[in-house]
Amino acid sequence: MELPETSLVAAFEAVARHRSFRAAADELHLTPSAISHRIRTLEAALGCPLFARTTRSVTLTTPGEAFLPAAQEVLATLSAACRELAGAAHPVVTITTTDSVATCWLIDRLAAVADLVPGVEVRVLTTPAGVRFDPSSTELAVDYGSPGDWPSGDPVVVATERVTPVCSPAFAAQHPLATVDDLAGPALLGDQNLVVDWAAFVARTGGSAATVDGLRLATTYNHSHLALRAAAAGHGLALASAPLADDALARGSWLRRCRRSSCRRGGSMRWSRATSGPGWYPLADRPGARRTSCVQLGTTPRGWSATRS
Repeated sequence: MELPETSLVAAFEAVARHRSFRAAADELHLTPSAISHRIRTLEAALGCPLFARTTRSVTLTTPGEAFLPAAQEVLATLSAACRELAGAAHPVVTITTTDSVATCWLIDRLAAVADLVPGVEVRVLTTPAGVRFDPSSTELAVDYGSPGDWPSGDPVVVATERVTPVCSPAFAAQHPLATVDDLAGPALLGDQNLVVDWAAFVARTGGSAATVDGLRLATTYNHSHLALRAAAAGHGLALASAPLADDALARGSWLRRCRRSSCRRGGSMRWSRATSGPGWYPLADRPGARRTSCVQLGTTPRGWSATRS
């Protein structure tokens, strides 16, 4: 016998699931009479009744009960294949990172993606607690750490960390800082995400023990981008992770370095790429390279620079 049309099988599966011709008709955007016609056609093709109909109910016959699992499996397989083909025609790249990296570093670098890789939808997922890199659900992750922190995911260094004080231009004018010991006076903003706090920064850049003991935080934030925004608003001095602040510092309109002192941390921001998937990922020339060379989609290099170290 010839295989029945998919539309007939879909009508049967919907009626069997809902135990109702009207509900199946509503789901498939057909009339109840059209559903009845499809069921009769399918029953004629199979040579057996699939439903026992009464005025108040619809129940499956023994052949209907036997046919239902196969019908559901066929429709599910076909649906999955259609979704896979649609995804290939409309590729999606998911990037996971922290709120602050997305706000201060990633978003500005996504502006050119539409022109460089047309047809690719980029989805950015953030978490305040750090990146949870799951290769089954994301192609890229941007996280902070040191060599050896990533046992999997093929990490690539894109930025080396530095910490430096920043503030608004107006705040800098009102609170001139000649030496690191002058940090004991102005309002200081805390950032719970930084490994280097104000006391460690002052100690590492030559400040006195008295200055360290005299440091007082005006406000503490649990996200780096909030501390930077508060500094830009003139609320005080913030310790900034250079990769997160460099873009604003380059513009110069709302953040500035208070002085040239800075200290390095033993970590880097890295892209981690999935071991399977679309293969869309930033490439670095080498760890510590001055800038990444390109973004690669499939095997086609794209000239999109991710960052400079």
